[in-house]
Amino acid sequence: MKRSLKNKILPWLAPVLGVLGMAAMWTVYTFGTDERGLILPLHISALAVWVITAAMAGSMLFLLHDMEDTSGYRRLFPDSRLAAAGTLAAGVSILATVVESLTAMDEPVRILSGLLKIVAGLALIYLAWCRWKNVRGSFLAWAAVTAYMLLRIMFEYRSWSTQPALLRYLFPLLASVSMALAMYHRTAFNVKMGSRKQFLFFSQFGAFCCLLALPGTPAPFYLGMAVWAMTDRCSLKVVKAKAPETQPEEAP
Repeated sequence: MKRSLKNKILPWLAPVLGVLGMAAMWTVYTFGTDERGLILPLHISALAVWVITAAMAGSMLFLLHDMEDTSGYRRLFPDSRLAAAGTLAAGVSILATVVESLTAMDEPVRILSGLLKIVAGLALIYLAWCRWKNVRGSFLAWAAVTAYMLLRIMFEYRSWSTQPALLRYLFPLLASVSMALAMYHRTAFNVKMGSRKQFLFFSQFGAFCCLLALPGTPAPFYLGMAVWAMTDRCSLKVVKAKAPETQPEEAP
């Protein structure tokens, strides 16, 4: 498959397959449960979810297997107002549940989570401003968001571990892990260490999982992170650096 065709297909995988997966998950929760509310593992909608997920992962691996890595930040992240809006949406989605966390006075872990949400949300809003101004964001700001993503997995595991059916927590878990890894590589780009191939895989697969998590967990976090991942992609082709302008020689 030609590279240009791959570049045209890849951006549409997460939104198209994600919407199909959301519809399948909604069908699972609506028609694919027994009288106790447990998901029927062999229900046709549950099987469709697995097929769509395998198609997403397999397609991403195929489209990215021969992609070259590059470390030039300006070439990877050219000016994009859409990416700035997506980063802002991610920051707002994290801040949306801060009040709920900070008012849980009987749970110190949730209060700590709320404080970290403030730091991560404000960091993303600052990074959205940097994206809008076409300025490279601070490494520490990206690192703060990455740290929150990693700690969030620990905070949320308490609720995931109590779920009786795999499909009820699988996609929130995969979305959180994928987004943490995507943020890690997004942070690493600021010090010329990020992998374009891995960033694209984890961010797009994470966006897909965020969309599939929404029918069972309608949290602003998953919607905001899906929007971020689908708008702040690094360039699918290496943009050549502009040649330095040369001054015309003066006539003798």
